[in-house]
Amino acid sequence: MKRRRFLAAFLGGLPDEVNSALRRAATDLVDQGVPFVVIGGVGLAFQFPQYPTDDVDFAVPNEAVIPKHIQGFKKIGQHMYEDSKTGVVVDLVTSKHINTPQSVFDYALATSITHVDPDGFSVAVANALALFAIKLSRGQD
Repeated sequence: MKRRRFLAAFLGGLPDEVNSALRRAATDLVDQGVPFVVIGGVGLAFQFPQYPTDDVDFAVPNEAVIPKHIQGFKKIGQHMYEDSKTGVVVDLVTSKHINTPQSVFDYALATSITHVDPDGFSVAVANALALFAIKLSRGQD
């Protein structure tokens, strides 16, 4: 059986504007000391080839760590920001925002995988099991 090769999200697996927003937001979050892991469509794009998405979702442990601003982004909601250059929306969510058990978010944060692009930029991404758990547990008590 032939082994499948997946595109890296950094190497053409994400639209340029999404990749740019991811890099800029993640860099500023790290600079502010905000713990996060990439989830949602971008998280899936790191696991599966060319998963279509047009926003960036970051899971954060709680409301207290959500920053008042992200450099180069306009705040458009309680935890949503719009990239001033590309218009891509970045969402910082807690388990309460998307009605997911805290234990699922804790698992995603604890088991994240660090992805590094050829330029040395790195970002923590939820593993595939955590991504599915977040999706499947939404709305469950």
